[in-house]
Amino acid sequence: MSSNKIKIIFSGTPEFAQPSLESLAADSRFEILGVITQPDRPAGRGQKIATSAIKQSAQKLGLTVWQPQKIKSLAAELKKLSPDFLVVVAYGQLLPREILEIPKYGAVNVHGSLLPKYRGAACIAAPILNGDKNSGITIMLMNAGLDSGPILKQTEIILDPKETAASLHDKLSHLGAKDLGNTLVSFYSGKIKPKDQPLEGISYFSSLKKEVGLLEWTKSAEILDQEIRAYYPWPGSFTTWQRRRLKITKAEVLKETELKNKLPGTTLLIDKKLVVACGQGFLNILELQLEGGRVLKIEVFLDGHPQIAHAQLGS
Repeated sequence: MSSNKIKIIFSGTPEFAQPSLESLAADSRFEILGVITQPDRPAGRGQKIATSAIKQSAQKLGLTVWQPQKIKSLAAELKKLSPDFLVVVAYGQLLPREILEIPKYGAVNVHGSLLPKYRGAACIAAPILNGDKNSGITIMLMNAGLDSGPILKQTEIILDPKETAASLHDKLSHLGAKDLGNTLVSFYSGKIKPKDQPLEGISYFSSLKKEVGLLEWTKSAEILDQEIRAYYPWPGSFTTWQRRRLKITKAEVLKETELKNKLPGTTLLIDKKLVVACGQGFLNILELQLEGGRVLKIEVFLDGHPQIAHAQLGS
């Protein structure tokens, strides 16, 4: 390969990182020296050994793949390669200073929020959960802190009123990939100067636990709608009905209703709609999944389970 190419080591693990890797691999300005990803691990109900999305992409591209238990063990090998950049996209492990100092121009991270807001792993769900109107991508130089490095570029997008974590994940992963190549080249050539993150507005959102998906019907319909969208597809939002877990995969706030207050969690059938009373307002259920079954649109679910109307959820 040409000696004037920018030399990169790429580090990432889930699907979110795939567009960035594939974009850099297709860009003639870069030479990818190798890819670092998490080790193969058991996954799913069957606990079969699964490879990461990035390992699959790297193998298709014919790239060298490293899967260390601890990335520090690669330090000597990476130094010999003399990379210009280490590009990190959702790798899933904090990088020690010893690794961050190896690339000539530093380690560059693509992060799925407008830093300093929403540092941490759950940055995509956070703006939906909090009812924000916008989100975006931050490309930054990494330091030893958690998402605290200086900013190279930020790109903002407006959130759709029905935005889910799944739809936002896809938008941000492609937005990051689109911005990444030109940002690296501009920083490499001295056209971008890193800018420290503001000290105001810092917030953290760590990994989501499965139990946060439990719907508390005493909350307002607006808050529950935000939770359902923010937690889709993981960890999912759920309640209980007839002692079985009932996952709510799609819902919306019932607008302009004259319904009187009901005990939170009470279901009503209104114009063939399954409506649930909340602490404030009502939630219109559009799709759900009963434990052991498939995700069904509400009209199909009601055909098979008409008794859910005029029931009490969460008991």
